[in-house]
Amino acid sequence: MNGEILDISDKLTRSRYWRAVKRDTIPKDIGNSETGGERNFPATLVECCVAALVGEDSKTPVRIFPPESFTPSLRDDCDFVANGWRVEVKTKFGEQPPRERFTCHVHAKSAAQAWDYIVFAYFRGEKLGRCEETGVQDLGEPEGIYALGFLSREEWEQCRVFLKKGECWEKDPAFPVRNDCYAVLVEDLRPMSELLAGSPLAVGM
Repeated sequence: MNGEILDISDKLTRSRYWRAVKRDTIPKDIGNSETGGERNFPATLVECCVAALVGEDSKTPVRIFPPESFTPSLRDDCDFVANGWRVEVKTKFGEQPPRERFTCHVHAKSAAQAWDYIVFAYFRGEKLGRCEETGVQDLGEPEGIYALGFLSREEWEQCRVFLKKGECWEKDPAFPVRNDCYAVLVEDLRPMSELLAGSPLAVGM
């Protein structure tokens, strides 16, 4: 495993909390989104924290905008732009701290997104049930936010495994998947330190 699950809860400032509130309340129509762009505040909050991590720790110029200020292609393909590179953030949710071995999923519908780098993250909070209309998990206040690791587009396409709804992956057999998706293990991710120190986003790798 990469051995570097970063606790980035310190990136959760009051201003970023309200930035996430603003971004989450703007109507969106994102065809490649798992939820079609429906509101998902915890994931939006995590995206703001990961953007802050990349921008502050690698001294990288980061643009994270309300969705209406993105061009249609950017709005479909990424959560923020770092030095011209499109970065997508996928968030897992749970009530316990992140485990060292579990699976990160990308909904099959989202596979068409043309991002350059993907960061997997984890939101720890009380589960309050799923929205009947969208299926999005409603969560309580954040108890922890973690960056699990990242992959380039090419790396993700090389190591991903396709799973059908209800299928269990032999490498993580305890939990059948809720939707058709692509899966990678946390241990297959590159550590965030490689993204932040001599960042490929910063040096144009």
